[in-house]
Amino acid sequence: MTSIVLNLPHAATDIPERYFYQFCAELQSEMFILTDWFTDDLFQVDGAHRVVAPVNRILVDTERFSDDSLESMAALGMGCLYSHGPSGQRLRHDLSAQEIEELLTRYYAAHHNALVTAVNACLDKNDKCLLVDCHSFPDTPMPHEQDLELRPDFCLGTTKRNTPADLQGFIQEGLKSYGYTVAINHPYQGCLLPSVFDGDARVTAIMIEVNRKLYMDQAAYQDGVPEKGNNFSVVMNHLTDLIGEVAERP
Repeated sequence: MTSIVLNLPHAATDIPERYFYQFCAELQSEMFILTDWFTDDLFQVDGAHRVVAPVNRILVDTERFSDDSLESMAALGMGCLYSHGPSGQRLRHDLSAQEIEELLTRYYAAHHNALVTAVNACLDKNDKCLLVDCHSFPDTPMPHEQDLELRPDFCLGTTKRNTPADLQGFIQEGLKSYGYTVAINHPYQGCLLPSVFDGDARVTAIMIEVNRKLYMDQAAYQDGVPEKGNNFSVVMNHLTDLIGEVAERP
């Protein structure tokens, strides 16, 4: 097993039927925009620990803070438990304390506990761990987003204490060598890291966001049908090779 943990919080499309009653709107169009399509296939590294959220982020977004007072997106109704979608549409009824506790325990806490377990497994075996927060984003900003600049091919998100400059630089230059454009913390910033490892020099972390135009069929995507594009394997191989090279560095 390698010293790599791949966190995949937004690839799932499932919402269990027992939670359908919570929603007051048709979710298909919102899920289409919000899902990080095919990232569970795009990020492939042999032997890596994979922590994959089993449900769509509209039900529980494991990437957000569970405390709305700490989560900036909660003001838009898109905190850990979405009440609204990116277009501002009301998606969900108000939840009871019991309903909130069940969702946070079943999905949010379980995901974060799995991340801690995976990182500790790397540390026990290799005394180091690279945590990669794996995402994708649309080439056109979502309705709630304000960035008007041309979006890059890749966005790298960093932490204050667990993303060394040499790690950021290595990945940035590696992506550029493949011919991609790269931005740092734009249009998205940060990287999910369990707080217990904050400042732990053995644990490095970085978020890699891939522009969906690189690996999806844009004509199908614009028609509301998610399909892998002709360059999917090329982008996947670039990511696999680059992440593998990072993990092999001393």
